[in-house]
Amino acid sequence: MPPGELAALMVMLGPDVADRTPVVAASLRGPDRTEGLLIVVRPVAAPLLTQLAVLAGPMIGASRRRREQAEALAQLQAPLLPPRPDELPELPGVQLGVAYRAAGELAVGGDFLLVRPTPDGGALLGLGDVCGKGAEALAESSRVQHSLAALMIIEQDPTRLLYLLNRALLAAGRTVFTTLVLGALRPADVGCRLTLATGGHPAPMVLRGSGHVEEIGVLGTVVGILPDARFGRTTVTLAPGEACLLYSDGVTEAGHRSVEVQEHFGSDRLAVCLRGCAGMTAQGVATCVERTVTSWLGRDDGDDLAVLAVRAVDRGE
Repeated sequence: MPPGELAALMVMLGPDVADRTPVVAASLRGPDRTEGLLIVVRPVAAPLLTQLAVLAGPMIGASRRRREQAEALAQLQAPLLPPRPDELPELPGVQLGVAYRAAGELAVGGDFLLVRPTPDGGALLGLGDVCGKGAEALAESSRVQHSLAALMIIEQDPTRLLYLLNRALLAAGRTVFTTLVLGALRPADVGCRLTLATGGHPAPMVLRGSGHVEEIGVLGTVVGILPDARFGRTTVTLAPGEACLLYSDGVTEAGHRSVEVQEHFGSDRLAVCLRGCAGMTAQGVATCVERTVTSWLGRDDGDDLAVLAVRAVDRGE
């Protein structure tokens, strides 16, 4: 230890310790930097202290690097995190609800949610699923979301957005496909209108005031693979109390293993669950669907799950 540093250490310890107690110090050297200083204020053999420092330095360095990597990953994930329920915009005559669960240890994965308010009191909605899991799916999801967010600045029609996004992804040389449903939500005098366009995505479901559940089938090709992809569209009108559910295949394809046969949650169970959500708020619907699927599984099946519920309400509600 350099004399100057030793003198500074003595000052820090104070005269009672420095003058009466043996003090031994050793640098904690990691693979790329000195991580700190091991100080023992008691009689100790110098060789033992050196051995302890040699062992502790790399361990502290590895811990620091893991912490730095975790902080960097958190910063990268932050812009991709789905909106929390308290972050959803307040729209006239409409409630929104979300539920999200990422597979593995990452906070986000291949599934993603987008909600962008529009000047007319409506919003652009998106729910997508990038092929893959884990860090690779997160990277691909990031590219899709950034491309879609940029395109939404110049285009708000869901079908045209899908065509533009497909061209943009192909131009970037992508080979991983994405399924996606986009919606343009517009308030009406009573209730709201939701124009939907899908690209290979599970069919949205609508809970009517009568308790009947409709599956809204819209033809569309997966996004990011074919230059001649085709995307359909439809418009759904929701009366007050009615709800539309957008979801990823982490809901319907959630796999429950009984004996040696794997059974999916499926659209029939989802329809039953949705019928039981009559009268709930949009957030209540989204939460109920996520909890029902999780409860049915009894475990984490290793797939991402995303749910977005849209519910029309009276303007005073």
